[in-house]
Parts: sequence; structure tokens; C-alpha cells
Amino acid sequence: MMNARQAALEVLKPGVPAKEVDLAARRYFDQYGLLDNLLHRTGHGIGLSNHEAPFVAEGSDDVLTENMVMSC
Repeated sequence: MMNARQAALEVLKPGVPAKEVDLAARRYFDQYGLLDNLLHRTGHGIGLSNHEAPFVAEGSDDVLTENMVMSC
């Protein structure tokens, strides 16, 4: 998990589509045959509520911007 998280954090920056951050973590799991064990998205925004957009997940069209607070 920590290595997959690190792979995601290396991609996480303003201007990057959220789905690319998720893909970085998924690629890590896939290379070790663990992708089928992934039950949840890689992360999400934190704001007025704990779980909100942008969602760091497959199919997300959100693009990350500066000062967003994210879980990963």
C-alpha cells in the first residue's frame, strides 16, 4: 500500500487529471498481480465534508488544481 501510495503521490500535482493519479497506483498493484484486491478508489478531496470531489478514481474527469486537499 505504501509503495502504491508513493507511486500516486509522484503523479499528484496541479494540472494532472485525477484519473492519472489513480492509474499510477493501479499500475503498481497490477505489476504484482494485486489489482483484483483493490476495492476502492485511490483517493478523494477533503473540504466541507470528508469525502468529496475531486475523486481520484478511474473515469474521473476532474483535473487537480493548486491548494486542493486530497486523501491518497
